[in-house]
Amino acid sequence: MQEGFRWLGYSPEVASVDLLSAGPGDSDVTVRAVTRLQLRWQDGDWRVVAPPGGTWAGTAAPIRSLDGYVRFPHGSG
Repeated sequence: MQEGFRWLGYSPEVASVDLLSAGPGDSDVTVRAVTRLQLRWQDGDWRVVAPPGGTWAGTAAPIRSLDGYVRFPHGSG
């Protein structure tokens, strides 16, 4: 489930954002990870730029703190 985001940089043409995700882990513990997204303004809309090789496998990293993240309203995202 998507929990929130953090803007890293922005211009009229490109943006970089960390997307915070959460899911169940071992022993009923919630596990959180962050995926960095690169966006490009194209044809009047923001487009996500695929990572090198085109696969998202292995792009999420564990997160230690929620500081600086904007949380989505519960049940959104």
